[in-house]
Amino acid sequence: MAAVESFGPDRTDIEPRSFKKYAPKDGNTDRIGIICEDRSTMFKGVLTHFKDRYFVCKSTKEKKEICCLHTYENNEPRYRVGGAVIQYSTKMVDGKEKVTGYEILPWIFSETVYKQLIACDKDFPLESHDVRVTGTKKGFLILNIVPCPNSIWSSNTDLKKKVLADAIKIRENIGKRLATDLSITEIREQLNIDAPGSQDAAADVDVTDIANTL
Repeated sequence: MAAVESFGPDRTDIEPRSFKKYAPKDGNTDRIGIICEDRSTMFKGVLTHFKDRYFVCKSTKEKKEICCLHTYENNEPRYRVGGAVIQYSTKMVDGKEKVTGYEILPWIFSETVYKQLIACDKDFPLESHDVRVTGTKKGFLILNIVPCPNSIWSSNTDLKKKVLADAIKIRENIGKRLATDLSITEIREQLNIDAPGSQDAAADVDVTDIANTL
């Protein structure tokens, strides 16, 4: 966690930051690769709830806490998963797909998308095969994910080294983007629960970098 700083109005290096991530679009088909050096750390994930925003679930197997016990639409915790991906720009040249550029981005997705990815991984390991992602909007965006016969980024030694190096910071920050780590008091406020000290509420817990422990 970054240290809190004190400063006055003379500070001029404070700029707004935009968070760019991979976001499949309706009608588009993208070729992407999941970036990893070790398949055992390909993804990060954390159990979350959603009400206006994603927040980290405070429940454990031993003890159900306030975020799961109260009635609201998303009180059942679900995993939110993320990883670093390379999105290629390609064109067809003499009947072959050629890469004209690429961008390295974080990708944050649901349990459903994760299941699609691991289904591909069974026969086409994700560390050595790209995937094509097509978005189709039917009320909400549905993704169709199919494996490619090879991986562009990992098939060239020099390119692989560069991509892995460029992806380090993105991979390190994935956990912070999955969900907000609210205290029990903040969850009460989020769910409009006015009764402090109720029997189903745990004490406030300061859980830091929880996604990195999974």
